Amino acid sequence: MIVRWLDSAVDDMERIDAWLSSLEYVNPQGVRGKIYDTVAKLERLGDIGRPWRKGSRAVAVRNAPYVIVFRVFDDHLAIVSVLHQAGIR
Repeated sequence: MIVRWLDSAVDDMERIDAWLSSLEYVNPQGVRGKIYDTVAKLERLGDIGRPWRKGSRAVAVRNAPYVIVFRVFDDHLAIVSVLHQAGIR
């Protein structure tokens, strides 16, 4: 399945990268890799995760405190946002 990143998700990744880069004890590339690994699973499996708001789905990133919110369409999967678990209500 084709994966498309919405601008909102790209902005989220830029903010995550900037935040992680400011921390001396965190490897930003490692966290980013875990997020992209999860997106690769979505690309292969499509409808994993749990139902989320407004017809979207969410999947937790393994070994990282992030959740990927996405929507599945007939011809593609859209990454809507990448959220830190602490900010989810």
